[in-house]
Amino acid sequence: MPTIRRYPVEAASKAHEQRVIEAGRKAPLRRLRAPADPMAIAFTIPDAQSMGAPGRTKIYDLAKEGKLKVLHVAGRTLVCGVSLRALLSADA
Repeated sequence: MPTIRRYPVEAASKAHEQRVIEAGRKAPLRRLRAPADPMAIAFTIPDAQSMGAPGRTKIYDLAKEGKLKVLHVAGRTLVCGVSLRALLSADA
């Protein structure tokens, strides 16, 4: 049975990128997210996390407790901007 090496995601992607460069191929482009507008009406979960919100699971837990308002639009979960700003200002 082959040995499975476990790397942190960042280390694994850097190692892969280095192998690609050594092989003479172009390195793949990384997908970068533009920073979220702090005054937006609603945020996706990753955007809410970039604003300083807790992790993904905690966001869902807060929504279930009623402390954070979320909306489901076209299969996406959006966090209400007013609710998120209130939560972040209460934590500060």
